[in-house]
Amino acid sequence: MKTLFLILTVVCLACQGMAQAPHNDGYTDPDLDLDRMINRFENETREVFALRDAIVAAAGIAPGDVVADVGAGTGAFLEPLVAAVGEAGQVVAVEISIRFVEHLRQVADEAGYDNVTTVFSSFTSATLPPASVDKIIVIDTYHHFDDFASMLASMFHALRPGGVMTVVDFDRHEESRDWIKGHVRAPKETFRGEIEAAGFAFIEEITIEGMEENFLFRFRKP
Repeated sequence: MKTLFLILTVVCLACQGMAQAPHNDGYTDPDLDLDRMINRFENETREVFALRDAIVAAAGIAPGDVVADVGAGTGAFLEPLVAAVGEAGQVVAVEISIRFVEHLRQVADEAGYDNVTTVFSSFTSATLPPASVDKIIVIDTYHHFDDFASMLASMFHALRPGGVMTVVDFDRHEESRDWIKGHVRAPKETFRGEIEAAGFAFIEEITIEGMEENFLFRFRKP
């Protein structure tokens, strides 16, 4: 696993020279304040963190699955994902931030998660091998995909036939608070249309108790 991480890190250092999304620049800062990000992302007041177990359950992850967490951040979902895939499965934590990748590797090693691989990705690709994963989860990250067509194509390529992608993101609408309106570029209907246009088949929207500012969509690769 660590060897794969090193290879992918070297390959993707070149990818970081590509055009970067302005609102993502902070995450690629080598001096990123990691403690601040941990406090921000791993906080029970953050809806998706408080509901992480329910989200993983809704994603239908089963023992033995290979699951990619695209936009894994500080690793808020590592523990429930590792538990869901079991010893026979694998978790691939994908990030554009080298600081997050380093932290994810440290967390996995310290926790003894031998089935976790960390991947340093780019702004246009999840940089995963073709047909390499059974499930993908994208948690509060899709709205950061400015080149969403390229990112979706890479994730479609990475999923095995019949594989499922779960997208959780902010539900932007007229009644949303100002931060969501200013931060999220489109409503969930637009996101669904973009994902379907990339070849994914919509399965369902799942409502989770306590989820008020986010939505959860599931898609399948035919």
